[in-house]
Amino acid sequence: MKLKACIRHSELGEEVVDCDDVSRGGISFTSPKEYARDSLIEAAVPFLAGQANIFTRARIANLRPAPQGKGLTKYGVAYSS
Repeated sequence: MKLKACIRHSELGEEVVDCDDVSRGGISFTSPKEYARDSLIEAAVPFLAGQANIFTRARIANLRPAPQGKGLTKYGVAYSS
């Protein structure tokens, strides 16, 4: 299942991404932006443009170069309580 997410970061702004994986504990996505491990973000999953989306607090739990390369990074996000 393909879901879109909107990621908000205090310094990097907002971006809409495709989720690579979704679970109860978090999501993963690929981005050209450079988020630091353990940085705090807000995430809305699923994200629908122009709708009332609900953002939840989360953190970047892990990161690694994306398999497709091209300066992309794959991020693992853990929801915070």
